[in-house]
Amino acid sequence: MPFQIFSLREVDLIKEYSKWKDVAKQIRNILNQVEGKGFKNLQKWKIYLDKELALVLEKQYINSLDSLHLYLPEIYVDLTYRNLNLEYSPPEEQLKNIYEQQLKRFLDTPLSFRGISDDDTVFKEITERNGEALKNVSKHTNELFDQLRKVIEHWKSWIQLESLDITKLTSWQHWDIHFRASKTFGQETAKLSSTEERVGCFVISLSRLRSDLESHNRSYWDQLIYSLKDSIAQDVVKLQDYINHSTSALTRQPLTIEEIGESGAVHKNILEEAPMVG
Repeated sequence: MPFQIFSLREVDLIKEYSKWKDVAKQIRNILNQVEGKGFKNLQKWKIYLDKELALVLEKQYINSLDSLHLYLPEIYVDLTYRNLNLEYSPPEEQLKNIYEQQLKRFLDTPLSFRGISDDDTVFKEITERNGEALKNVSKHTNELFDQLRKVIEHWKSWIQLESLDITKLTSWQHWDIHFRASKTFGQETAKLSSTEERVGCFVISLSRLRSDLESHNRSYWDQLIYSLKDSIAQDVVKLQDYINHSTSALTRQPLTIEEIGESGAVHKNILEEAPMVG
């Protein structure tokens, strides 16, 4: 049985915790069978085995603290683009709650671990002895979420197509610039990988980001189309008003010498009032 405990030195406490429980259960079952055959007073032997088990558990526990943020069960998250903001789904606050729940589950391992005897004191003392080492866990947690924020900052620098202010579109050159920008953005988005990024135990999917950016670009393009159509319609109205006014003035027959003199000024005004379109 000590060999079974000894073998746990090579068993990862984070990834293979079930094996630890299985070994303890196997030893308990063997001792129960021994007791069932009439052998009593095994309490000292059980306590001895618990101490041996606690030594191995404590070593693995301490070794795991520095890499805990990397090897906790994976937490899946989407990077999204909504209302011109890059954000995680679930949001960061919720991710932190999920992470801390998993973190606590591991940190409480010595407190919840069932050994061989009914006395779990030897396991509970593990956390009491390692308070200093546990402080590093908080440090790693802060660093991990800093890295998550840096991922968002990285993608912010990549996204250059922002909201469209159609009031600033006043000439065909403006529309041309924005149509070209939208086309380039679409081409770059098409190259965007739909794979994942990993930050510690967080697995960040980029699929929704790509979908959101494509949707944003379609909306951007549609706004350009609608604003251009509206601008053309307004120019048509201006031209029609100008044509109607000019035609009326040009077809009016001067009847007096005074009107003949004024006709030159009318023609000049028509030329000066020609609307600027496009």
